[in-house]
Amino acid sequence: MKVMNEANSEKAIRFLKQREEHRRRLEEEWPRYKEQQPECSRRLTSELRALKRRFSPWIGGCYCDSGLRIKVLVVGDSTYLGPLPAPVFEREYDDDGTDWFNKNAIFPYRNEYWGDAYFTKWTNALVGESVEHRDRRQFRRGVLDSVAFYNFCDSILERAGVCPEPDAFVKARPIFGQILETLKPHLVILTAYRVRDVLSNRAPYGGAWETYDGGYSLIRPPKGPSLLCLPHPNGGRRWWKKNQVHAAVLDSITLLGGNLYRAG
Repeated sequence: MKVMNEANSEKAIRFLKQREEHRRRLEEEWPRYKEQQPECSRRLTSELRALKRRFSPWIGGCYCDSGLRIKVLVVGDSTYLGPLPAPVFEREYDDDGTDWFNKNAIFPYRNEYWGDAYFTKWTNALVGESVEHRDRRQFRRGVLDSVAFYNFCDSILERAGVCPEPDAFVKARPIFGQILETLKPHLVILTAYRVRDVLSNRAPYGGAWETYDGGYSLIRPPKGPSLLCLPHPNGGRRWWKKNQVHAAVLDSITLLGGNLYRAG
C-alpha cells in the first residue's frame, strides 16, 4: 500500500507540474483565440453569459457557418475534477470565471496539449469512417470549431461515474430550452442517457423516441431541433467499437441536409 501511495503521489506531482506549464501557455494563447473569434461566435457567447451558468458553453468559431452545413450542439452530462485537486480548481476558477471549462478542457484538447477519450470519440464520429483512424486527429480542431458544446448539469463533480444530484437536472431543464433558443441548432447530440431521460419527461421531447440496436435513440419533434442520444463515449464502448454510433451520426446529419466535417 505504501508503494502504491508513493506512486500515486508522484503521478499527482507530475500532473500538477504539467498543468502549470499548460496554464502558462494558456495565459498567452487563450486571450488571443478569443480576440480572433468571428462576430457571430462572440455575440452568442455574450448572450449565453446572461444565463449566469457556472460554466459557459463552448461556441466554435465557425458554428454559425460551418462545413457541417447545419448547426450542431453536443451536450455532455457533467463536469468532473478528475485528478485536479479541489483547491487548485477553486484558484483557477477565481482567475478564469465562467470560461474555466472552455479554457482548461476544450481549448487545450483542441490545440493538442493532451488527448481525451471522451472528446476523441464524438469528434471522430463527426469526421466519419471515410477518414483513416490514424488521420482523424488532424481534424480535431476543425470539428470543435464547427460545433457548440456544454455539459447539461452546471455542477463540478469529483470524478467520472458520480451522478449529479437530482436537483441539478431539474435546474438544468429550463436552461436547456434557453440555450436552444439562443443557439438555434438543427441537431443536438446527447452523449448521456440520463440527459435524454430528463428531457423525455415533457414536450416537445416527451414523445416516442426511435430506438436502434446500436444503443442510440432519436427524436424529431414537429418544431425545434432533432435530438440524437448516443451511448456515453466512456461507457458504451461496444457500440462505439462497432462503429454503429458513427452511422447514426451520419444518418442524422444528412437527414437534416448537412454532412460530416470536411477539412478546407
